[in-house]
Amino acid sequence: AGSLAITYPLAVTAGISETVIALDGIAVGVGITNAVENLTIAQVRQVFAGQAANWADLGGRPEAITTLYRDEGAPGRDIFERVVMSESVRVTRNALLVSSDAGMVESISAAPGAIGYASLRSLTPQVRPLRLDGVPPSATAIQQGKYPLVVPVLLVTQGEPGAGARSFLTFVQ
Repeated sequence: AGSLAITYPLAVTAGISETVIALDGIAVGVGITNAVENLTIAQVRQVFAGQAANWADLGGRPEAITTLYRDEGAPGRDIFERVVMSESVRVTRNALLVSSDAGMVESISAAPGAIGYASLRSLTPQVRPLRLDGVPPSATAIQQGKYPLVVPVLLVTQGEPGAGARSFLTFVQ
């Protein structure tokens, strides 16, 4: 009987077996009063780098952009940095750090002009997910590999999954 856990990707460790059991979309979201519905990845990069400071620059109403960013180690932050940012373009130091998806959703809905990102499953009706390059963060787009911000949810076991873990994996899948 080996140990098992459900987690987001971890650093590779010898003797650990990982099986993808789900995909979690990371939505870039704004408050429901924001008129912007779609941004390109390049535009999101500009916003988070501090190169676009007003929604009017992105087709929205004249309103300052408040950039919200997740804390280090958050699964969404890792995929966001890999897909949206680059080695040469980092997140602005003016971005406000948020420590959880729930805190991110609350902060987006409370701050006029705010933009941030969180697990799609964490969004509330007060936060509208943006389409990225025209693709919505929908279950279909995520499963088809069309939506760019996706984190795998893993079943992790010590060594190969034993009978109990295989039975659980069959149930989950």
